[in-house]
Amino acid sequence: MGAEWAAALLLAAVLALVNADGVQRSSSNHRLRHSRGTQTRPHRSADLTPLTPEVTAAVGEAVTLDCGDRAAPAGRWYHDGSPVEASARLEPASGGRLLVSEVRLEDTGLWHCRDPGRSRARTAAGLGTPGPRPVLLTVFVPPGEPYLLVGESRPAVGLPLPVRENVPVTLTCVSERSLPPAELSWLVGSAEKNVTAQSRRTVTPLRAAAGTQLFTTRSHVTLNMTRDLAGQKVTCVTSHRHWRVRQRTSLQLDVQYPPNFTVIRTPAFGNPILRGMRVNLTCLAESNPPVPPRWVKDNSPPRVPVKNGTILFNPITMEDAGWYQCTANHLGNNVTSYSFYLNVRDELSGVENTGFRTVQTTVGAPVSLKCSDPGSQDRTRESPCWVREDTAGGQAAVTSRGHRMHLDGALYGDTGIYTCQMPPISEVETKQRARARSFFVKVTGRPMVTNITVLGEAVLGQPASLVASFCSDPPPTSLLWAVGQLAVRPGHRSDLATADNYTDGAQNSCFEWRLQIAALRPELAGPVTVLVVNALGADQLTRPLDVSRPSHVTFSGVAALAVPQVTWVALVWVGVAVRLS
Repeated sequence: MGAEWAAALLLAAVLALVNADGVQRSSSNHRLRHSRGTQTRPHRSADLTPLTPEVTAAVGEAVTLDCGDRAAPAGRWYHDGSPVEASARLEPASGGRLLVSEVRLEDTGLWHCRDPGRSRARTAAGLGTPGPRPVLLTVFVPPGEPYLLVGESRPAVGLPLPVRENVPVTLTCVSERSLPPAELSWLVGSAEKNVTAQSRRTVTPLRAAAGTQLFTTRSHVTLNMTRDLAGQKVTCVTSHRHWRVRQRTSLQLDVQYPPNFTVIRTPAFGNPILRGMRVNLTCLAESNPPVPPRWVKDNSPPRVPVKNGTILFNPITMEDAGWYQCTANHLGNNVTSYSFYLNVRDELSGVENTGFRTVQTTVGAPVSLKCSDPGSQDRTRESPCWVREDTAGGQAAVTSRGHRMHLDGALYGDTGIYTCQMPPISEVETKQRARARSFFVKVTGRPMVTNITVLGEAVLGQPASLVASFCSDPPPTSLLWAVGQLAVRPGHRSDLATADNYTDGAQNSCFEWRLQIAALRPELAGPVTVLVVNALGADQLTRPLDVSRPSHVTFSGVAALAVPQVTWVALVWVGVAVRLS
């Protein structure tokens, strides 16, 4: 009987010990103490149970491993099954904990503690030998500070990177000696647009201590250097699975692009220039780096001095008429604007040349003029008539009769001087009345391409001349011929074709632009398109180019045209901004 009671008491003690052990383990999982940058998560390896806790720590950090059996201070720690000897770096603490003062890469693995006495008790009770669950310690190496490469070299620190417009540049971001490999991302511009999807990532392993590997990560991104990137930053951001600190390195872009010229005339384009007037011509050149613009008249310096890109004619003379062009030297290259003809007239034939009022309208808008007569209000007199003279010196013509004149939708051809003519009451007031009844109507707006003409017959192997007619006020900022596979701009000269600058047309604010093709080839057959862009919009016109083939002309065995590839956007409206690239 005494032996039975003793056996029962022993069994109760063992069960109490097991219950306390389980409660202790359950609570110890929530009391794992981590140093800076550590975290716990279930380990997913097939060799461990799904609930095995993990402690992560950077190399050199201190970490505390909790045994989960604080009632057994005599427990012993094991690392991957091997017993751990106490040292200055591995120091046992109260409650069966283990203090690791400076973790190393070789410390990665399974750590668990075991009390031999309790293990024997569990075995005697038929409960097996396992004690508290093991802890997986993962030691990582945070990434070093990233740096950038352009090609194979590092750019100068703190200085912008000079690059040419429309030239692709490949940047490389490098993050060295991390475990596991670092992640790299790219941000561009003040809005930090993420372009990581355009990058390519490579990882290179490096041998480290204790048979482990460190990794160097490189990310390569290629960007086309457009002028909107001038002054913007490209940033590489380093992130790591176990490291909360994100490191950044940036490079400012100095995109160099040639001048974009803007010519301003006072009086504005479309107004007639008369001898003796005060006239200003101003050239603005927007480029990087900035360059001072210069004026050229008929390929020579103008007779009037130029100050800050402005020519002041005060007064203008007949000898100042001619072809004017804005030019600048940019990075050793001579860049020029379109040429335009400054027409100086001695007088406006047939019309009083002073005192008329200016009415400015846009293409398609209605215009209404009222005849103002400061003379007699005698309505028994003959009804007035409206006479128009264009600014190119065209003959006066009667457009309508009555005190009012109305245009339903103004076109560029309607630009001119309109005068309400009435029979004079006396010779004394004739000039006064004429001034009061004269209006200068100026039509502005987006360009209008009106016609494409082929001079003569288009025959394979023979020269061909094409002429585009268009109107534009303000003057065009970009023009483009597209003939088959050939795309050219003003000033183009090659063995294939020549495209001169545009010249004045027969009407106000209208121009002609000629393309001379040296010899028609099969690649040039098909649609012909002309695109004209100004500050207020764009217009294009397309017509077929019918090319006849003589029986004696062949092109077999001849290489295709080697023409520059020009990307262009035809009539793409974003407000009124249309851009060619």
